[in-house]
Amino acid sequence: MVRDFRTIRSQTGRQDDLEAFLLYGTYPAVLNAPTNAAKREILEELVGSYLLKDVLELDRIRSSKVLLDLLRLLAYQTGSEVSMNELAIKLGIDGKTTARYVDLLEKGFVLFSLRGYSNNLRKELTRKAKYYFLALRLNLWAVSNSGRAPSV
Repeated sequence: MVRDFRTIRSQTGRQDDLEAFLLYGTYPAVLNAPTNAAKREILEELVGSYLLKDVLELDRIRSSKVLLDLLRLLAYQTGSEVSMNELAIKLGIDGKTTARYVDLLEKGFVLFSLRGYSNNLRKELTRKAKYYFLALRLNLWAVSNSGRAPSV
């Protein structure tokens, strides 16, 4: 990670610190924004335009509120084992729908999952996954954004 950060810093010619790099990610528009406030604004716009438009339209998701609530629940459980049934109950939707939404977020490079490891291959297949956000700032946005959806 540090080696990649040094490469990006030398390519852009900027002296961004590692904390800002981790918080705001590597979206080009965000990297080039002059202030942290501008970076936050661009990321909110990305969440609004990408998540709420593209992802919703891609799989004909009816409720953006459910998707945002799912993101918040996953943000609070980052790095912990996640039960699809528990998420479904909290969201008030079907378990298959929850799994489909999570899969869609993985395909859209918002999340990635790590499956459980076991010496017993049958147990490994049934273990719960841990989910992580690819952009830390999206995780922070989901946790800090209490019910306020970005404008579309």
